Amino acid sequence: MRAFLCNGDRRLSVTVQPNVARSFVARRARQHTRTFAPGRSGLLGIFLVMQIVPYFMTGFESVAKGSEEAKSGFDPRNFTTAIYASLVAGFLFYVLIVAVVTYVYPWQEIVSGHVRTEVAFERTFGSHAIAQLILFGAFLSLLKIFNGNFVAATRMLYAIGRRDLVHPSLGRVHHVFGTPVVAIGLMAALTVAAAMFGDAILVPITEVGSLAVGIGWLSACAAYLARRDASEPAVMASVGAAVSVAIVLMKVVPAVPGSFTAAEWTAFAAWSGLGLIFWLARPRSALP
Repeated sequence: MRAFLCNGDRRLSVTVQPNVARSFVARRARQHTRTFAPGRSGLLGIFLVMQIVPYFMTGFESVAKGSEEAKSGFDPRNFTTAIYASLVAGFLFYVLIVAVVTYVYPWQEIVSGHVRTEVAFERTFGSHAIAQLILFGAFLSLLKIFNGNFVAATRMLYAIGRRDLVHPSLGRVHHVFGTPVVAIGLMAALTVAAAMFGDAILVPITEVGSLAVGIGWLSACAAYLARRDASEPAVMASVGAAVSVAIVLMKVVPAVPGSFTAAEWTAFAAWSGLGLIFWLARPRSALP
């Protein structure tokens, strides 16, 4: 299934990319005469976007979460290549989408009229087929991303359940299919429940997700620095820890623009409470 989605998305990209190139040729630079909204600081806008970048750039860590399922004889050095490739692909994707949409259609009208991406292309080229093609591409990419995140999340729950960091039932494996059946069931239930909230939950999830990513990155960097040998480099881990601390402070310090509101703190407390319940349910033998 994952291979089908990836191949289908790749074939669709071959079809869409000529339209992207055509949009850059067809439109004039008059739509870039005003980069930022009048009366708004461009630096403030960049700063606010930086706060949610960690959430939207997640995915590269899925390589490590699924590493145990690599085929026999897989070169471990390819894990590093896959991680860097996913980071580059994510960066190029977001930059390209923002650049193309704002180039083919005035961004002022996109914001004021709540114009969707496919509508902007349809109005620009006068073709409903282009809009449908972009919608299909977005749907296919959504399925691919959902599938990848679902696999990574269930494997992470399986791993911490196997280590008795939470209730050991999460580490249970199906006797026939060899899959973490309890972890898959839990993630499926949480996914269905979250979908019931609609787009009202998107902003809290994005904001809390950015904080969670910062905490996760900080934990990984701190663990490496604490356990590394003297001969192992520490520069990248130190930089990562500093960036992670900055991400966390941007979300929790009230004086910082874009920091948590009551809705984000509520979502954070609920998510942390659920994690605390699973942690307290771990076996007594795992208690310190």
